[in-house]
Amino acid sequence: MNPQFPTEEPSNARFCPQCGQRVPRTYRGDTCPACEEEALYQQVKAYIETHNATATQVAQEFHIPLAQVKDWIENGYFVYRNTPWH
Repeated sequence: MNPQFPTEEPSNARFCPQCGQRVPRTYRGDTCPACEEEALYQQVKAYIETHNATATQVAQEFHIPLAQVKDWIENGYFVYRNTPWH
């Protein structure tokens, strides 16, 4: 057995309650970063479906970078009725 790679989880290990992935002890969120991003994505998607908002307005509403919203749009995660890019 190599002492550099312990086979048991430390007693103070944290795990995401949604997906079960290990979360770094220093991470401040309740869920892992991937689950937090998925939750944010679902909130943004619901917002876009119910509001006639531009990408800029979405970024401001959720306090996220405009580039992230545009990336989601360009990759087909969101479909605008009329593609507002401003």
